[in-house]
Amino acid sequence: PTTRSVREGYEMDSQDAKDALDQISLTKKAISERSKAPKGYYAFLGFLIGLDIFAIPLPLPWKLLLIAVATAGIGAAVGWYRQTVGTWARGNLSGRDAWAYWVLAIVDLVALVVVMIVGLTNGPWFPISIIAGVAAFVATSALGPVWDRAYQQQVRDR
Repeated sequence: PTTRSVREGYEMDSQDAKDALDQISLTKKAISERSKAPKGYYAFLGFLIGLDIFAIPLPLPWKLLLIAVATAGIGAAVGWYRQTVGTWARGNLSGRDAWAYWVLAIVDLVALVVVMIVGLTNGPWFPISIIAGVAAFVATSALGPVWDRAYQQQVRDR
C-alpha cells in the first residue's frame, strides 16, 4: 500500500516507511552512543566538587586559591565533555533513573551546607571538610555514570 503525503505529492510505500523508521532508530542509537561522557569525566568532576567543598572553611589565601582552581577545573571539565560529546547534555531529571541525579545533587548540597555551617561555628572543620569532600567525590564518581547511562537510554527511547 502507498501513502500519499500532502506535501509535494510525495508517495511512500510500506517499505519506504520501514526504511525511514530504521534510519531514525539508527540515528538515535548513534546519538546515544556519542552522548556518553568521556572516560574518567565523573571522577574528575567529583574530585573538583570535593575540592571546592573541602576548601570552603580553609583560611585565606588557601580558600580562594583552591576554590579558583576547582572552579576553573569544573569549567575545563565541561569543556572536555563538550569537545568529546559535541554538546552539553543536562541529563535526565525526571525519568525512571533520575534518582541518581537527585541523590548525587542532595549529597553534594548537604556536604556543602554542613561544611559551611561547621566553618561558621568554628567547629572541627578540618575532618568534617575532608569527609564532606570525599562524600561529594564518591557520590559524583559513582552516580554520575548511572545518570549518564539513563540519559543515553532516554535518547534511544525517544
